[in-house]
Amino acid sequence: MKKFLPAFLFFLVLCFGLNTIAFGKIRVFIVSGGHPFDKTAFREMFDSFEEFDCTFAEFPEAWDLMTPALKNDFDVLLLYDMWQKPLTDEQKANFKALYQSGIGIYALHHDLCAHVNWDEYYDLAGARIFYGETTFRGVKYPGSTFKAGKDLPMHVVDSAHPVTKEMTDFVIHDEAYGNLLVHPEVEPLLTSTHPEQTRVTAWVWHCGKSTVLGNLLGHDRISYENENFRKLIRNGIQFLADEKK
Repeated sequence: MKKFLPAFLFFLVLCFGLNTIAFGKIRVFIVSGGHPFDKTAFREMFDSFEEFDCTFAEFPEAWDLMTPALKNDFDVLLLYDMWQKPLTDEQKANFKALYQSGIGIYALHHDLCAHVNWDEYYDLAGARIFYGETTFRGVKYPGSTFKAGKDLPMHVVDSAHPVTKEMTDFVIHDEAYGNLLVHPEVEPLLTSTHPEQTRVTAWVWHCGKSTVLGNLLGHDRISYENENFRKLIRNGIQFLADEKK
């Protein structure tokens, strides 16, 4: 069952919860906003995952739901936004508490480019970008780069890991994200040797009680239809649901 929450339903959700346990399916809350993308192809990909019960929402309306209470109704929060508008102190506190609450969090593609003016998001997601040369926590970093339409070689670090199980090295036509700062303590899942791609491309990170899965891939329909990318989405959501506390 796929659902989309228009703005007028958010009040009902806040008051009564969704309670969509859907006969054992993994309940996934998918949030976008702040960046254009092929919504039809994106939804088609999730429609193909029959084991998931997906609910779609967008920022800014979804900010009212970004609290620890979200994990009562969902197993996994998948963020596919690129929200750059300033957050209130209350929104930051709630979002941080949600990140640490024990819900599984999938930070996908341009979500790793979100909240560029909120330095603490680096500690939540395990990575951050820089729009132009930036001094961050006393160190100067070059600006990040974004190059669409690249054939990116991917090395599977551990084919026994639940996210990359039975996967082998592959090439994907996607957008290259260069010069992202990935936290040195993440657990790498995919690495790349492409000169325009950040070396650690997918990783596992822990934030409070939550397990976070970061994945720089996923730009457009070509990515969504790639068999290996779909495995990363399917396996990743299952892994995060299993990790939920």
